[in-house]
Amino acid sequence: MAAYRLYFLDAEGRIKRSEHFHGPDDQSAADEAARLDHAFKIEIWDRERPVGIVLPTSGAFISASDWLKTGFKTSDE
Repeated sequence: MAAYRLYFLDAEGRIKRSEHFHGPDDQSAADEAARLDHAFKIEIWDRERPVGIVLPTSGAFISASDWLKTGFKTSDE
């Protein structure tokens, strides 16, 4: 089981709060983040490794590799 950190961001992209999640893989962490109530993005990290982000409203998951290609920007910015 991996230990993930879910960072809930505010409208300016600052960390508003965080939660721990223990799961078997990155997809389980993404699924958990999408399930949680959030008005803005949730960043998912496995220690210092970025896993990806979950977008508000749609709950869509963007992997860290795709997110990195955009310079850590998303279409809702």
